Amino acid sequence: VDIARKQAEQRSLESDKKYRTLFENAIDVIFIIDHVSEKILDCNKKAADISGYSLRELKTMTLTELYPPEEQDIISKIFGKVAESGSLSGISGISLLRKDGICVPVEINAAAYEIGGEKCICGIIRDITLRKEMESMLHESSGTDEQFARAGILKNDNRQLKPAIAEKVTRELRQYERFSNGHIL
Repeated sequence: VDIARKQAEQRSLESDKKYRTLFENAIDVIFIIDHVSEKILDCNKKAADISGYSLRELKTMTLTELYPPEEQDIISKIFGKVAESGSLSGISGISLLRKDGICVPVEINAAAYEIGGEKCICGIIRDITLRKEMESMLHESSGTDEQFARAGILKNDNRQLKPAIAEKVTRELRQYERFSNGHIL
């Protein structure tokens, strides 16, 4: 009985270590949030990297403090919906506010869980800065012939250049999405 208990404890420790390693080294930001107070209970290294706050600082904050004042109510509503419905995914159009005051466009996926008897929300946040830059390039590439001529890109016929640029930007955006989402569109 003593040997079986020790083996079970060892397996449990190994499992805890494995999942802690995955949590800490994830490529996306992970927050574990108290669903009532919105206090950050735990977060990974990527949260510190993207926000500019230390892990210690983050664990003294609420999630809404990481968003611009004009978006804090929206964030509270999103996480309230997650607590009610169980999960939400693909939420974009929101920016995380870094410690230095710079806003980073993000996408949020969140789900409600019970961990150790506590109801909490796991928020996975992805920096979509590159995606937004690619979308901007695509939007800019669909400018008028007059804009291209003013920019001095083509002196003669801009109608040939616009589709080529749009195709290139679209191809790059698809490559980025394939890489970032882990699957082919």
